[in-house]
Amino acid sequence: MFKFIFLLSSIWTLVQAQPYLTRQEAIARTLKFNYDIQLASVDVKIADRNAVRANAGFVPRVGVNAGGTRSVNDTRQRFVSGQEVNRQGAQSANLNGEVFLQWTLFDGGKMFTTYQKLQEEAHVARLKLQADAERAMVKLLQLYDTWVLQHQLIQAQTFTLTVSEERIKLSEARLASGKGNKLEVLQARMDKNAQLARLDELEQIKLQLLSELNVMQGLDIRTVYQPADTQLLKFETPFDSLRTLTFHRNRNLKVLEKNIALRQLELKAQKASAFPQISLNVSYGLNRLTNEAGFLLFNNTASLLGGITASWMLYDAGNLRRQTQNQLLMQARAQTEFDRQRTELEARLQIGWAHYLRQKQQVQREEENRAFSIDAMEIAMERYRIGSSSTLELMLVQQEVTQAESRLAYAKHNCNQAVIQLLALDGSLMIPE
Repeated sequence: MFKFIFLLSSIWTLVQAQPYLTRQEAIARTLKFNYDIQLASVDVKIADRNAVRANAGFVPRVGVNAGGTRSVNDTRQRFVSGQEVNRQGAQSANLNGEVFLQWTLFDGGKMFTTYQKLQEEAHVARLKLQADAERAMVKLLQLYDTWVLQHQLIQAQTFTLTVSEERIKLSEARLASGKGNKLEVLQARMDKNAQLARLDELEQIKLQLLSELNVMQGLDIRTVYQPADTQLLKFETPFDSLRTLTFHRNRNLKVLEKNIALRQLELKAQKASAFPQISLNVSYGLNRLTNEAGFLLFNNTASLLGGITASWMLYDAGNLRRQTQNQLLMQARAQTEFDRQRTELEARLQIGWAHYLRQKQQVQREEENRAFSIDAMEIAMERYRIGSSSTLELMLVQQEVTQAESRLAYAKHNCNQAVIQLLALDGSLMIPE
């Protein structure tokens, strides 16, 4: 009988579950509206725009210089020949313009290293975007699963409320037949009111979690729906495969690995400063002069200039050596950070896997306990109906059913949380590169 009542209470909860929200729908909206992901996307676009050869120094620089002056002079000149020049308000003008090209032909390979570094930085930006997306997804899935937990606790409380209503009917029937007393009826009604109050508390918590979900998805906080995915998350990856995937796809570890490569490129670029730099310089200029006083009244000059310049720093007071040593230290530090992260990742993986196995076993035990408690409720209700048990015995069995349902809900919640952490470690929350 009570298996049927439990089924009815579950169906009643599902009827209230319109509209539904699946995990995938919540993930899609979060990835679209999450602010951290949007900011990281801008960083990726900037890094991609910077990762071009022109930004590394491969392309020559072409520019224009232009200028002009005009003056008004009062001129009085006397020459050895006896000639004199007296001029009031004499005007002169000078106009000049130049087009130039500067091109670095050799810099010790620094431009090639810089280009590689820009490409690596773009790759790191994409990895950080994926890591931010993973963190947002972990937060969302944890919140979604906590929301599901409240939903299942409400189901359990609804079932308990259904049992209390049946208790009231049986108590009233026993009272009418002379087999019961008024105290049993009052106790059953008080239990029902307490369960209604608890149900209201659970509904409020669920509504608060729903508001947080709406914020993460960029929805109006008043939007109401029910969870569509209430089952355990599927996770069937063996530990050896999980470990291999974790060290191959974990984004945080890959970022640190790329940092080592960046430090190596920075060291290579620093060493390139010890080589001479050879540049090509070409310019074409025009100069026009007009003067109303003096020997030179007009001059128009066009010039083409081309040449190669070389510069080589022979002594810099040890700055290059010091900077190179600093780069070596930065490279060693990046390697240490990578080793530390890898060690911590190994520990988290071992602990997370053991925690997952324990929670998985706990779910199985609680499912058995739930079935046992429902059977016990069937027996207790029948005994109470025929007068073979007391109200206290029935209350204890009813409480055990509620506790069994709650423990099962928490066990599933803890198991899902463990799975989410493992998926975050092995990079499965994002499509592999």
